[in-house]
Amino acid sequence: MSKLSQEFNEVLSELCWSLFTELGVRGVNRNHKDCLVQIEELVMLTAMGAQYDPRLLSEALDWLSRYHEWVSVNRLRALFQGLNEPSASDFSKFSAKVNSVSSAKWPFADEFEPYKGALSQKSVIPSFGNPSLLSLRLRSLFGSGSRADIMSFFLTRART
Repeated sequence: MSKLSQEFNEVLSELCWSLFTELGVRGVNRNHKDCLVQIEELVMLTAMGAQYDPRLLSEALDWLSRYHEWVSVNRLRALFQGLNEPSASDFSKFSAKVNSVSSAKWPFADEFEPYKGALSQKSVIPSFGNPSLLSLRLRSLFGSGSRADIMSFFLTRART
């Protein structure tokens, strides 16, 4: 792996860690306290970056095993269609692992690939008052469908 690829993977891993820490994964860096966390995009990024960070993979799977119902499968499907082949393959493998540790039935998994590690069971959703958790707050009211995303859009839109 080239030095540039290694640096990119480290930055991607740090970004995923910070965002998942906002969602309640046990972590140290919280660099996105005032940023809206887009869950499906984070799941996609994590699927591509977690192969280089086994602890991130374990903790992301721990969170998803508990809170996968807050992830919109329809939105994942739309994002999945735009992926290139290597990224789609990474996400399919990640989806299979999510399915193996939870009751989720994400349709993207090509083959059953059980997760062999142990989940930490430490993930807990922090206070919904955190600005970064607006998506989760709205999904608790409206479900994980488009209503919550539309409300999020209107609430975060700058007034003109």
